Amino acid sequence: VGPAPPPRAMWSWPVGDGGRPVVAAPFDAPEERWGAGHRGIDLAASKGDPVTSVDDGVVTHRGRIAGRGTVSITHGDGVRSTYEPVDSSLTVGDRVHRGEEIGRVGPEPRHCEPATCLHLGAKRDDTYLDPMGFFGARRVVLLPGDLRDKDFARKLPGKVADELGALDILVNNAGRQYHWESLEAITDEQFENT
Repeated sequence: VGPAPPPRAMWSWPVGDGGRPVVAAPFDAPEERWGAGHRGIDLAASKGDPVTSVDDGVVTHRGRIAGRGTVSITHGDGVRSTYEPVDSSLTVGDRVHRGEEIGRVGPEPRHCEPATCLHLGAKRDDTYLDPMGFFGARRVVLLPGDLRDKDFARKLPGKVADELGALDILVNNAGRQYHWESLEAITDEQFENT
């Protein structure tokens, strides 16, 4: 686990004229990468509504997947935002800016039937992320275990980073608090005393 990620500007909402749209369906990470789940969030919208880029970036995909118009934009931090269904005239390589219109909600049915929505995804490499985190939403992860189990305690930071996509701070709140430059600097005795 490396240093905390640099501060990141929150994304802007891609539909809803800048206000927070209704989240029709939340992110639901699959148990396994290939398993069932919802790899993004669905935002209430109407056919033909403008869709804007959540942040500055470069168009890395525009096409059709499963019969729906799709756009992917890669941002400076390496995260890709994905949008569907979207009718767009952008081409791969186009630079876009936060809040710039990238297309319109497409007419394709199925994803939110009978309602209409924009599906917004977030992906870093091959890992799907909960887009809500980029809008300032906080996610709590419970990883039950016995901190007296040294193997569990040593694997915990990696498990947290896997669940949240990064690790800013890990708190073992048990009555003693010290500052260490890295987790590796904590001795077993110091950890047990905490």
